[in-house]
Amino acid sequence: MKIAIEDQGAGRVSLHFYTEGAPTPDPTAASYVGPVAHLKEALDIGLKQIFPSQTYKLYSDPSEGMTTVAFKRVVLDTCVFPSNESSIVSIITDEKFDGAHNYEIKPMLRYDNGAVYGLEGLPLTFVKKNDDGTWQTGVQTEQLLLVIADRHPKLNAVFPAEEHDEFMAHIHGALECLGRRFKKRLDRGVAGEHKA
Repeated sequence: MKIAIEDQGAGRVSLHFYTEGAPTPDPTAASYVGPVAHLKEALDIGLKQIFPSQTYKLYSDPSEGMTTVAFKRVVLDTCVFPSNESSIVSIITDEKFDGAHNYEIKPMLRYDNGAVYGLEGLPLTFVKKNDDGTWQTGVQTEQLLLVIADRHPKLNAVFPAEEHDEFMAHIHGALECLGRRFKKRLDRGVAGEHKA
């Protein structure tokens, strides 16, 4: 399966799905012509129709002025104890970071001898500086840790657990570690830059 994205001008693009070897768009797959702002949503909808298993790799062969697309979804081989169901998908949009900025997380519906998850994943997007200097808006790792640091003491106040203090020490330790890392980047003058 191939995807072609073509600039239509005036902030609009066309999106077509092609079957391997076919000269025309796949009539059974979704196509889209509309604002660039809605492209990702249209792409996600079309891909889920074609690849309902949520594990796929996409690419395009540049021809006739069409833009190349590289897109891969990988179900992480990790589970939340005691469930044996994977619930996190890494969306790989570039080779450099291998999917470190875009995820989908299946929401938990209930507990039944393990977590029961919904089918549709919720997007988790991390901030990212692109190679062209633009930015992908998203959350920071530190923000997620701060949310957890706020959430768990509130939970522990209702359902106390002897593991709470140890857990919180690890969360605060992670925040301190990331703070030290960022300070070193500030000192070297590489904060916010694509430099080691």
